[in-house]
Amino acid sequence: LEMAKLLVAWEAAKLQAEATQRNRAEARLGTQQRLLQPSEHQAMRAAVERVLGSLRDREVPAKQVIAAKLEMLESNMPVVELLTEIASVEDAEIESFEAKIDPVTNTLKIKHSVAAPSTPEDLRLRHRRIGLAWDMLATKHSNRAWLSSNMTDCLRRFSDFILGSQVAGLVAGHRTPFWTLVLAFEHECRKAVCKWLRDGKGKGKNKQQDPPAAMKGKLTKATD
Repeated sequence: LEMAKLLVAWEAAKLQAEATQRNRAEARLGTQQRLLQPSEHQAMRAAVERVLGSLRDREVPAKQVIAAKLEMLESNMPVVELLTEIASVEDAEIESFEAKIDPVTNTLKIKHSVAAPSTPEDLRLRHRRIGLAWDMLATKHSNRAWLSSNMTDCLRRFSDFILGSQVAGLVAGHRTPFWTLVLAFEHECRKAVCKWLRDGKGKGKNKQQDPPAAMKGKLTKATD
């Protein structure tokens, strides 16, 4: 009886491994979305909670967010995502989806869609989810040189920068940037970081650098 149970468990594990490998290959070809098992998601969440403490469902990134970043990590090709794609576990319980045709593969991709952040606290929460997503993946993929050991704190500091006096609080004359402009600038910052990493500049010691002067200039000019 014990041997029979062992064989059943072995076959189940083998089938799951084969399905995972097949999904990974099809995701790379663009014919299928990357999938993440609930057990994997829960294990990564538990590992992060052992360090950061208990997390609320509205903070924890949904499986689709982790799966998308896992694909980036495996291909070593990080790309910027829209803030409307950064759904939480709580958001995933609500039937709100967005379907898009991938222009490269002509594949229909369905994702949970959430509203764009409308307040500074909404933006902070979205950044926290991004940081937690990377920290969750770091528990399984610690060999990436550009994956910091505390991305949640990195994204917290990024929130401070975006919402601070240099961006959202920037005063030019008697005017401050429109919220839509702040979000556009925020997106361009994350986009620039992804390109920086793809170009192989994320290796070695992390250095805190100010955003490019040209980007600051664009924001200042837009508020004139």
